[in-house]
Amino acid sequence: MAAEHEFKSVFGRPATHVADAGGRVNLIGEHTDYHDGFVFPAALDLRTRVAAAPRDDGEVRVWSANLRRFAGGALTALSPPDTLDWSAYVLGPFWALRESGRPVRGADVWLHGEVPLGGGLSSSASIEVALVGVAAAIAGGEIAPMDAAMAAK
Repeated sequence: MAAEHEFKSVFGRPATHVADAGGRVNLIGEHTDYHDGFVFPAALDLRTRVAAAPRDDGEVRVWSANLRRFAGGALTALSPPDTLDWSAYVLGPFWALRESGRPVRGADVWLHGEVPLGGGLSSSASIEVALVGVAAAIAGGEIAPMDAAMAAK
């Protein structure tokens, strides 16, 4: 798999876990969304893919293949940021799992998104759901789909 190969090229060791999540589009009529009308969400075949491996030092390091840079920090120091930037989307899932009382563990993560950023296709949700899934797996647990959605919100 390309994600596992890319993970190894960035971190110099094999990935132990992979996850992915898709984007979505909401088809709506004129003024429907804010008048409590019906909307029609449709899944996209564009995905965010992550490959990861645990760390024993409590650090999270996320490499964005799209942006070609790292975000990271100590699990114990993660908190909502004063300024919202891309690192909040990739570190937030680890914080959310920790805050919900679920076990979390340090990790190295490689991430690549096919869902266009800022295009209204839920790229941020795709990133967060993929990361919640891989973070839960790295900590040795499973997470139900609804719990993953709630952690990623």
